[in-house]
Amino acid sequence: PKFSSRTLQAAVEMAAAISTYLRPWVLVGVACAVAQDCTTETCDAASLLQVTQAQNKSSESKSGVNTSDEWGPSPSPSPSWQSLGTNTACRGAGGNNAGWQYIVNEGVSGVDACKQLCTSNPSCKGIEFGDHGRCEVWTADPASSAPASGYTCFRLSSGSSPSPPPSPLLPGQNDYWTLIRSADVASVLPYAKASSGLPTCMQGLVWMDQQCTTYWKLPWNYGCRTALGQIRVNEYLTGFDRWDSRSKCVSFARNSWTFGQADISHDVCYFGDVTFCQTNADTHGPCDDGAYFKITGGGNFNLAKTSFGWDRITSPMGLGLFHYPLIPVVDGNGRKTEWFEDYLKEATQTSCPWSQWDCRKSQWAAQGLTARCLRSTQR
Repeated sequence: PKFSSRTLQAAVEMAAAISTYLRPWVLVGVACAVAQDCTTETCDAASLLQVTQAQNKSSESKSGVNTSDEWGPSPSPSPSWQSLGTNTACRGAGGNNAGWQYIVNEGVSGVDACKQLCTSNPSCKGIEFGDHGRCEVWTADPASSAPASGYTCFRLSSGSSPSPPPSPLLPGQNDYWTLIRSADVASVLPYAKASSGLPTCMQGLVWMDQQCTTYWKLPWNYGCRTALGQIRVNEYLTGFDRWDSRSKCVSFARNSWTFGQADISHDVCYFGDVTFCQTNADTHGPCDDGAYFKITGGGNFNLAKTSFGWDRITSPMGLGLFHYPLIPVVDGNGRKTEWFEDYLKEATQTSCPWSQWDCRKSQWAAQGLTARCLRSTQR
């Protein structure tokens, strides 16, 4: 096809305005620029293509805008890694090693595989890798390090735009409580291990199923009573700490207590370790079903050993009105039990199931996090 010089002139002006943004083949049949290749008043479509491509390449070289036929996403900058030294473990600002800063992966084949886990996570800032296959993907900046034989810490620098500033700390955060990943409690929280010599039923972590979400898995004759789930606190786990075989008293550690609301942190973390002493040791061993324990220091809270774990009893005036199951979710060897997924489902739910209109939810559930006491707030 042929174009008149008047038509060409108008089309050239339009093409000049849009050529930066359109692929050159779009301009074929739209305009023919008057260039060295078109010295006459007319130009055919073949010349149009050649001239337009030449002009676009010229514009590209001047403006830096990619208008070539090889369009596509610009390649991402290759990640670069800064080693913080051999035999070092990652730490956050001020040497902080709180578990909310990283995601633990076990059984990773090597440091390169650990780096791949990091680069596949948009929030990753670095890694710590141990010779035994433990890979920590750091979503907080590993701003410092600490000596640790067999570990290596790397900080990731991808050349991308800087991350937005972190959210301001909530009252008491990183002082008497911190955030951890709900799924990583077996490797983050302290609790009595099998090597401690404590009775088997007093090792590991237990879940306070205060809304009886597991009732359909429990023995048919167990009476779970919490006023339709309304008698509850938004708390999840605690860990066994000590057992005194002479006094027959067992303690739960406050620094392994987890919860789901920042505004209850001071109250949840207020007391120190919680101790219960057995009242029927003359007839029951500490792990026998029916072994009964009363809280020390006053209060109406008791424990009874059951086939599934423990029955936590609230007993105003000795009436034993309210019961909920206290269920082992991590054993003394650090293994997750059959109940672990039930715990994790509650700790990470962001909405209530149809069968429970007012359920417990962690305010950090969308990030897979819960809070953990670091110490007692009682002075």
